[in-house]
Amino acid sequence: APSVNPEQSARPLAITGSGESDHVAVSVVPEKEGILGFKHVNYQLTSARKASQVVRRYSDFVWLSASLLSRYPYRTIPLLPPKRFALNGHYLAAGNSFIEQRRRGLSRFINAVIRHPALKNEYLVIMFLTVPADLSLWRKQTSVSIQEEFLGSEIPTHYESLIPKDLESRVEILKRELSGALDTYVTLCHLFENLITRKRSCSSDYKRISMSLGRLSGYPLLCSVPGTNGVSPSLSYTSKTFLKITGLLDDESHAWDQGILQDLKMERDIIISLRQVFERRDKDVDKITGWERHIDALVKKIAIIKERKEPPKEGEIENLEHQIAKNKQAVIDEKKRNQLIRLCLKEELTYFQARQVHVGKMLQEYATERVRHAQLQVDSWNILSKDLASAPSDSH
Repeated sequence: APSVNPEQSARPLAITGSGESDHVAVSVVPEKEGILGFKHVNYQLTSARKASQVVRRYSDFVWLSASLLSRYPYRTIPLLPPKRFALNGHYLAAGNSFIEQRRRGLSRFINAVIRHPALKNEYLVIMFLTVPADLSLWRKQTSVSIQEEFLGSEIPTHYESLIPKDLESRVEILKRELSGALDTYVTLCHLFENLITRKRSCSSDYKRISMSLGRLSGYPLLCSVPGTNGVSPSLSYTSKTFLKITGLLDDESHAWDQGILQDLKMERDIIISLRQVFERRDKDVDKITGWERHIDALVKKIAIIKERKEPPKEGEIENLEHQIAKNKQAVIDEKKRNQLIRLCLKEELTYFQARQVHVGKMLQEYATERVRHAQLQVDSWNILSKDLASAPSDSH
């Protein structure tokens, strides 16, 4: 099988932008694949920027997520939607609602990946979005080395100037703030889901009102007013307006569902991902102390051997010295890795703060959308008001 050169995945450590320009559309392929009882859903991924269209399974997303976590343990790897969704402790059946929830989660995942400055240029991500063949087949035919991004990387010459002196204190402050921010975003998601539900309920009521008014307009004798056309035209105008508002409410609830709700969930997912980065760092074992203790023990052992009356065994001291050199190199490599991790954390903080611009944009787009829908409703009511100007009045 052809191998992938690790250099193909190389990228500069410096983060220069958030890469918001690209977008991958994720849609469900209507036909399921597999044998009876074991059918699975496929998802079509379309990238305008890469001019590509591929089909992927949920398991392909799982592989990409695991690969990115192995290669970039200190990057904000986006969350994948779970394999199954639970409601009130019960798993949802794999119906249309379940599939749609997963599709949206997969869309948030892949779009967060391609907007991350380090991940978007990763070879595996590019192949995931462009290889036209079955991805599992491509993986079998291609030997891919998923090594940690720090292996083979060098410390920048101006390293000290890249790391803020208060980096650790900023990390600790942010760790505390993330907890409260996460709770807030979870609450916002629930509140907007409630708003969408109520908006759809309101739309349903408007439709029922429209139908009721329409029925009333169909009773000519009941609606007649001597010397006029009666109130049937007024009832008909009003019925049609309520029906039009029904459509506007449906459009607005759909816009909220696909727009700000998904944006809020993406921000929620990013916060969880960043918190997981900090958790992985906290769990990272201090290997240097153990290696240094081992070096000290080996040095003492060599000293004892040299003090013995009988000569050392052939190669005994050389073997110990080789172990010492190996451990010293391991200490040097680990110290370099720790420095690169600190640089990585600084970059992730920079990226996270740069993403807050997206929050402002999200709210701006939501406000603009609300103004547009409100104006459409106002226009509809104004037209109705003019149509009702000729309705029968007391003067008749």
